Amino acid sequence: MYGFKGKGIVYSGRPRRTVLFVIVALVLSALLLGLFIFSAKYTKVKRMAGAKEAEAVAFEKLRTEYLLKKSLLERLRRKAYGAESRSIVAICETLGKEAGVGQRIVSLKPLGEKVQSGYVESAAELRLESVKLDELVNLLYMIENHRLMLVIKDFRLKSRFDNPDLIDVTMQLARLRKSR
Repeated sequence: MYGFKGKGIVYSGRPRRTVLFVIVALVLSALLLGLFIFSAKYTKVKRMAGAKEAEAVAFEKLRTEYLLKKSLLERLRRKAYGAESRSIVAICETLGKEAGVGQRIVSLKPLGEKVQSGYVESAAELRLESVKLDELVNLLYMIENHRLMLVIKDFRLKSRFDNPDLIDVTMQLARLRKSR
């Protein structure tokens, strides 16, 4: 213990306890300071890991969307490079027969070929009369999923006065292929 005697401090003994107490206090202070620093860094790393996980999820969504669009583009490219040499009129007749509306084709006339931006467009006008809606849906599905690139450029639909369940359809169907 320290005591006061006169003008100076008188030492009463026990220096080891005091030194030991100071060392223990310094060690505890260092441990607490280290714990606070480690906690702050751990929180920062945890926050950064959460942000990276969110980026990974967003990237996976973008990757999935990219692969979907890439497969669609590849499908369209294969259709555009189709080497079948049949005319658009022959293709329309075949599609009509396969869809069950071949006997309802009233008019089928070619509209010629045009070259645009590296593609050749062969078009035809197709008129159908007295077609049921489900037959038309089947035809449209077959056009959309044909192995060649077929595009409907113009489509007109009207119901019949004599039977409202039947419809008349006029459409311009075009085949696009890559020019050589």
